[in-house]
Amino acid sequence: MKIQVLGTGGAIPTLERALVSVAVQGERSGSLTLFECGEGTQLQLLRGYFKSGAVDRVCITHGHIDHCLGLPGLIARYHILGRRREMTVMGTGSVLRFLTESMKALSMEPDFVLKLIDIEVEDGRGGLELEGQRYEWTALRHRVPTYAYRVTDLSEGSSLVYCGDNSEAGMLRGFVQRGDLLIHEATFTNDIGQATLERTMHSRTGDVAAFAESAGAAVLMLNHMSPRYSREQISGQYRPEAEAEFSGRLVIPEDLDLYRFKKGQFFQEDAGARGS
Repeated sequence: MKIQVLGTGGAIPTLERALVSVAVQGERSGSLTLFECGEGTQLQLLRGYFKSGAVDRVCITHGHIDHCLGLPGLIARYHILGRRREMTVMGTGSVLRFLTESMKALSMEPDFVLKLIDIEVEDGRGGLELEGQRYEWTALRHRVPTYAYRVTDLSEGSSLVYCGDNSEAGMLRGFVQRGDLLIHEATFTNDIGQATLERTMHSRTGDVAAFAESAGAAVLMLNHMSPRYSREQISGQYRPEAEAEFSGRLVIPEDLDLYRFKKGQFFQEDAGARGS
């Protein structure tokens, strides 16, 4: 899999960090999936490695504005540019209602098929196969219904787990497997008190890292940093807190960083040259 982190920020964008979005491309199928589509994602796609019109599906974890506000604009862009290829959007009921009602209010009728998949299920887990990849999802804990996605490239066996907002990493036990790449929100550092955690229902760096260690994740990528932290604070506090708990490969990305993950091997690539 090729992975480009389009945005790493949570809540509101800053001059250093765009809102959260991660693009993942299958190694053989070439299909491109966006996890989250915050405000400004289409601009990050234009700046990024992958062709901006290459998105095949978008997977949204939950219905909060910093995770899905960019979705109507992305679809409008594809309509204006004459897209004809089908596009899939996966998300909770609130995300799909937001999208359909926004399109209706703004008289948006795309000329391509927009397939909507509601991931909310009674037992909290679901899954399907798309273009040589297995997608699974499981419910997590936040202020609104929220889910994590697991995507497995069936041709090479590599698996990535993408987690949006979540206050209890332990709910991923059994979903994250040994050797996985885990992308998890780390909104706060360890010095944030319990009252703030209970009010916001987000995660702390050390808690996420401790879970990743216990689950046997090969790589932990932290994302969705609070705008309260500067780049220097993230480098000087996030990393030592996570390294104290996690012995695997730790990644704290900057916007537009590009990576490859294949059969347990993970390395950063030059994001300067655009993909095909």
